[in-house]
Amino acid sequence: MMLKKVSVLFCALLFMGWSANSSAATNLTSTVVLRKDEKLDLAARALIEVYAMHLTSHEKLAGDGTLSPPEYLHFASGVDFIKNQRVQEEALVGFDDIARENIQKYPTNSDSCYVQNIRTDQDQSITIVVGNFPDNYPEDSLACLVAGLWWHKIRSLAGFDGLDWSGSFARLLLK
Repeated sequence: MMLKKVSVLFCALLFMGWSANSSAATNLTSTVVLRKDEKLDLAARALIEVYAMHLTSHEKLAGDGTLSPPEYLHFASGVDFIKNQRVQEEALVGFDDIARENIQKYPTNSDSCYVQNIRTDQDQSITIVVGNFPDNYPEDSLACLVAGLWWHKIRSLAGFDGLDWSGSFARLLLK
């Protein structure tokens, strides 16, 4: 348990140091929606920042040598963000009405963590990750986020271990 707290703190320190000095642009844009938990917010943003820096250092170019279209990651975690196997509106801050309606009309097939990739008419990829945990339990929220990052990169959850989410995150960076 202490190891996980230390690794999250380490990621947070990396986030603060690298983001202040980093001039490299990434092709990943992210949004984070959480309910009243500054530590969880910092940890989630740190994991996303480390992942985004990893993507930048391994950026894939399109066939013509230009950067591939931008990709988006939307992570939301909070109490009642999923009800009756539907993502709730407060988890979809930033989406327009049509996008929200389209996301909400399909079942999540889960009451705790929803991960889905959608493609817009403009060929933009959006990975949506929504966690639904009592009292924003940080371990479960971060495991859900890492599942979303795993899906974003690999497009499958094969090999992901939710009980060892920090190990899964480390393995993801090695892929």
